[in-house]
This record gives sequence, structure tokens and C-alpha cells, in this order.
Amino acid sequence: MTPDFWKDDLAEAWDDGNRHFYAFALADPFAPVGAPRIAANWYRAEEGSVPQLMTTGTFAHTVIDTSSREVGVVVQRFAMRVDLGAQGEAVRGMHQVTLHGLDLCATGEAGGRHVPAISTARAHQDVQSATMDQVIASPRVPRTALDSGSEDARQGDRETVLFCD
Repeated sequence: MTPDFWKDDLAEAWDDGNRHFYAFALADPFAPVGAPRIAANWYRAEEGSVPQLMTTGTFAHTVIDTSSREVGVVVQRFAMRVDLGAQGEAVRGMHQVTLHGLDLCATGEAGGRHVPAISTARAHQDVQSATMDQVIASPRVPRTALDSGSEDARQGDRETVLFCD
């Protein structure tokens, strides 16, 4: 269910090919297996005298290649920090999402539909192993992820996705 105030933006992003940041839509011949697993944390903080609400989370999906029957994982992680106003309303914030377990080049070629890095190819196996070891094994995103100003933190882990050559 999408809130009404997002529907136009989401439709435009979908039409522009930016689907992988707004929706979980698998390319053919991939299909989800069961429900996603979710881990999330909430934190309170202050920056100066401004109260903040922070949340982080991991959505892990088991997926299958229906043509080869190979199974793997695709993960979306998020971190959000929101400044709160006097009445507790959100006044400013940042939201970042990282993707793991994907073949990003193939995802682009599929018009933004997720293409998991699932195959017998060594590069795909390495991405799946790294995703299991570095993301699935530690699904909670630490609060320090919201404090980091480093560019690397915003880019995600380059071992858990397959980039274009």
C-alpha cells in the first residue's frame, strides 16, 4: 500500500527506470520465496538542541531463479535520521538505501527490476557469499551508520553487489 502523496512520484520513478530504489520488483525468471525477513532499530538522539528520531533496518528476501532453480538472497538496507519540530513533527531528514545481492548491470538492463546475482558464475557466487556473511549474518544496522559522513557508508558494500565492468 502506497500513501496517496507518494503515488505520483513513485509512478514517475517507475517510468524513468529508477524502480530498484522505490519497489521490490523482480525481473523474470526470478520469484520470491516466502515472506521477507525484517530487522529494524529505532534510536533517539539530539544534534545540538534539535531532537532526532533515527531508524535503521534490513529487508531480506529469499529468491529463486525459476528456470535454473538456483536460490539466493536480495537485501535492502535503510537508514533514516529525522529532525523533530516542537510538536514532534518531522521537519528535515535524510534517508539512504543500499542494495545487496544484486547484479546491478543486469538490473539496469531489466529496466530497474531486481536481477539477483544468482548463477554458477564465480562473480555471482562471491556476491551471494559476501551478502550472507556481511549482511544476513548481521542484519541490524548500527546507529553509527547514521553518524557517518563518509562517502563509503552511503555507497554500501561493494562486495555485496555486482557492478558493470
